[in-house]
Amino acid sequence: MSQENLISVVVPLFYSGSCLRETLDAFCDIDFPKHRIEAIFSYYPSEDSTLEIVKEFKRRHDEEYLDIKILERREQGVSYGRNLGIRNSSSNYIFLLDDDIALRRETFEHALNIIEREPAVAVVCFPYASPRPSIFEHASIFRFEGRVTSTKIFGTGSSMIRKRVLDEVGLLNEKLGYPYSIHEDLELSARIKKAGYDIIIDGTLIQTHLPKKRTYARTGDVRGARALAVDRLKFYFTSGADSYHSVLLSAPATWYLELVMYALLPLSFIIPVTLGYYLIELLYILFVLASIMFYWEAFNLRKLSLAFLVLSGRIVRSYGYITRTISLKLLRRHRENKR
Repeated sequence: MSQENLISVVVPLFYSGSCLRETLDAFCDIDFPKHRIEAIFSYYPSEDSTLEIVKEFKRRHDEEYLDIKILERREQGVSYGRNLGIRNSSSNYIFLLDDDIALRRETFEHALNIIEREPAVAVVCFPYASPRPSIFEHASIFRFEGRVTSTKIFGTGSSMIRKRVLDEVGLLNEKLGYPYSIHEDLELSARIKKAGYDIIIDGTLIQTHLPKKRTYARTGDVRGARALAVDRLKFYFTSGADSYHSVLLSAPATWYLELVMYALLPLSFIIPVTLGYYLIELLYILFVLASIMFYWEAFNLRKLSLAFLVLSGRIVRSYGYITRTISLKLLRRHRENKR
C-alpha cells in the first residue's frame, strides 16, 4: 500500500442527528492511519443536533486527522452536497459516505488494496444493510455477499473513487439525488463505465445501515404494503422514468440493449400463451429459470425468490421508461399540432 495515498471522506449532512454519533464512532474506529484521512462534512442547516454533533467531533479529533472541514451550504440536494465536499478535497481518493452508514474497521484497507492493484478500477464500493434487513435490502446485496466481483453500478453510500477519474468524467449530476429524484449513483456509474473503467464491489465487508429518523418527515403514515407498492409503481412511470432517462443519456449502448431485453421478457411469455403454443412456453419458462439461476447463482429457493424480485423491478423500470418516453413524445406532438 502506497504511503502517500490520502483519503478524503465526504459526508453530506441534513437532519442527521438521530444516527450521526454512531456513524462517527464507527468512522473513528477505522483501522487506518488518521493522519492520512481528511473528513469533509457538507452541512445543510437543519433544526436538530446535527451541527452540534459534528462540531463536537471536530473539537475532539481535529489534531488526529489530516483535516476536518465543516462546509455549510445554502443549496439543497445530496448531489450538490457531495460535490461541494469533493471540490474542497485535497486527496487522491474520495470516499463517499452516507450519514447513516457505520463502516467496518477494515473498509479503507480493503478498498485501497483493490484499487491500487488494478489501474483500471475507478471505484470500490461496499454493500450495506440494516441489522434486520428488509426483503428489498436482501435483494440488493444477495448477489455480492462473501464475494469481491465486478459490477455495473455502485451506490454512493459507501464507496471509494479515484479523484482523477472524477476529474475526467465529471462529478455527480446535481439535478438528480434527494430530494429531487433518484438515480444519481446510476448516472455517475454510467459515465465511469462509458469511459472504460471498472467498478468493483466488495461483498466480504457488508456495512451497517443505521436506522434513521428524520425529524422533518411526516409522521403517522400507516399506509399498508399495497399502497406503498402502488406509490413505487407510479414513481417508476413518472419522475423515476425521467431520472432514468438522464442515466441512459450517459450510458454505454449496451445499457439500452438491456432495457429492451427486460421489456421483451414478459412479451415472450404472453405471446406464445395467447397463440396456444404451450410447449414452447414451457421450454421458454425453463430457459428463463435456468438463466436466472446461473446468472445470479441462485441455486436455492431464497436466492431464486430474491432474483425474481430484482428481475421484476428491472422489468417495471423498463416499461416505466418506455411508457413515459412515448407519452411525452405524443404529448409534445399534440401540442405542436395545436399551434
